[in-house]
Amino acid sequence: MICENCGQRPASVHFAHSVNGRREDIQLCAQCAGQAGEAFGLNHMLASLFGGQRPRGRENMLQRLSEESQQVLSQAAALAVSWGYDQLGVEFLLMALTRQAPWGEALLREHKLTQSMLEQAIADALGRREPIQTEHVTLTSR
Repeated sequence: MICENCGQRPASVHFAHSVNGRREDIQLCAQCAGQAGEAFGLNHMLASLFGGQRPRGRENMLQRLSEESQQVLSQAAALAVSWGYDQLGVEFLLMALTRQAPWGEALLREHKLTQSMLEQAIADALGRREPIQTEHVTLTSR
């Protein structure tokens, strides 16, 4: 299969997402997948991944996400900035999900964790920096 972004190299990364109960997939080569987190802004990247096409603007991407998803992404971005990062990694998504999703507390309990234990483990692994001021948070390439 060929990369759906560049149309030139073999696709080696597969992203899948469900939108309104309909599964959407996108296939990317390693180069496009790696550059995506750095080259595109958060809104652009998420819309490309979730919708399979580049957005025409912020509203286009947001319309594809549920209100709950928008809230989780906003909280994850706010967490990243408050921890001193201008890139949104899975660590911040996990913290936001366990804080906001109805199943978040149950998931933590199932693994005998608390929110503070999770955040401490992430701080130990990632490091916590001084909060920053930024208007643009991008996805990490990892």
